[in-house]
Amino acid sequence: MNLATILSKLGIATSFTQDVTLLIVIALASFLFAVFIGKSKLAAVLVGSYISFALISVVPESYLAGNGYKFLAFLIIMVGLTLWGGKMIDISIGGIGSGFMWKIFVMSFLEVVMILSIVLSLVAKKDALLYVSSSSYGYLINDPMRLIWMAAPLLFLLFVQKKRY
Repeated sequence: MNLATILSKLGIATSFTQDVTLLIVIALASFLFAVFIGKSKLAAVLVGSYISFALISVVPESYLAGNGYKFLAFLIIMVGLTLWGGKMIDISIGGIGSGFMWKIFVMSFLEVVMILSIVLSLVAKKDALLYVSSSSYGYLINDPMRLIWMAAPLLFLLFVQKKRY
């Protein structure tokens, strides 16, 4: 039996189980993202994501006919800028100890959600709804939420990046 069937027998809505599953997947992806990327590359990924999304947003539709090409172009540009931008961008989340680790994981969570929001906005809605529930899609794609997910990692970085001179 799958989880959705078990929870529906308990009276829990299927869309709720899809939302919880997505949250668990995002949390796991955030942890893996933080472990593999590390504190030195988190800012480079953030900047690369912003630049990639900006570039994809202004490319004429005739150049990237189809949502799949937009998604692929976004990922290629983001990975390229992250690899190249790591040498160019010298923003790091500083600190040591347990107080430092929560900053890394919160930043990676915000970046994963932002990238997921961008990716879902680049693919057709009917294709996106194959992977996420309609309520999760709304939390990630609706206009006020897109603004929040785009601004949250940058605001968090500004909050934790206090240098003392």
